[in-house]
Amino acid sequence: MVDSYSLKINGMTKKSIVVLFLVLFSSQLFAQLSASASNKEDMQTFFKTKTYFVLTANKKLNEETMAGLKQYWKHTPYDTISEGNIGDKISNNAYSFLMVIKIEDIMEKRDVQTQRVISKTVDYYHYFGVINGGKKAIEHFVYTDMVAYCPINYLMDEKPMFMCGYRAQSMVYNLHTAIQLVKEKKLEGNSYKLAKQLQEIYNENSSAIKAKTLLVNKEHLKDLTEEDFKAAYTFKVEFCSKEKFEKAYVEKDKNYVIFQPTVTRSKSIWVIDAETYKCLYFGTDLLRLKMDKGDIKDLVKAIAKK
Repeated sequence: MVDSYSLKINGMTKKSIVVLFLVLFSSQLFAQLSASASNKEDMQTFFKTKTYFVLTANKKLNEETMAGLKQYWKHTPYDTISEGNIGDKISNNAYSFLMVIKIEDIMEKRDVQTQRVISKTVDYYHYFGVINGGKKAIEHFVYTDMVAYCPINYLMDEKPMFMCGYRAQSMVYNLHTAIQLVKEKKLEGNSYKLAKQLQEIYNENSSAIKAKTLLVNKEHLKDLTEEDFKAAYTFKVEFCSKEKFEKAYVEKDKNYVIFQPTVTRSKSIWVIDAETYKCLYFGTDLLRLKMDKGDIKDLVKAIAKK
């Protein structure tokens, strides 16, 4: 049993994927949310599928995901499947798959005349997402087969990727919500446009953040001190241990909203209501991975907007 699926993305303008076994194509990879628009065949097909959660080698991630599916997942019937049995179902468009995914992003610089590769760099995205079945083999899948996805905080404290297990219920809830919003509001466009539209929708709720205490995991302050954070954040805030942070997620503590950075190939910052898992804020930065005062000031602006 594996901890994640490894996807490969090749090229600067044409990106392919391969998961342990899966290959996706994309010109835009944006933080969590939805990769498929409401009017796309992939999204319409998804609602007709049975969803299989691909079990990992980690008990916590498996248990919390199943708890989230039981409580929040209404789009499709669901079940579990082992990694070894995916091949039996992946070609059938009657199925979709919820899984931990690692995407390899290969950027190649080529000689204009000969097209010879001059240099190559490799980086990675880390996601928890949903894909549709329906291709002859796993290698034939493209990026837009991902219906929705959440980023994993791999470059901070979710390495190996199954370390995100304590918040798996929250991720299931937000995957479900992203799909529901795309469907109900008939959101259209590429993955970048979808993310921007969902960001606007999420941030309409940001004013609710000030009614509760913002809970910040001290281990997430790798590039920003508590003093710098408090200087920029003008509302109630509490800095806590990793243990208390995780407990707030699992126990759905009604006293807190959770400050959740997710840093992988790009950086996103989320504020999640610990009691409901509702997203109250989404901010992102595709260029800078380090957190700074500007990220906190953007959050404060969103809270104070209404």
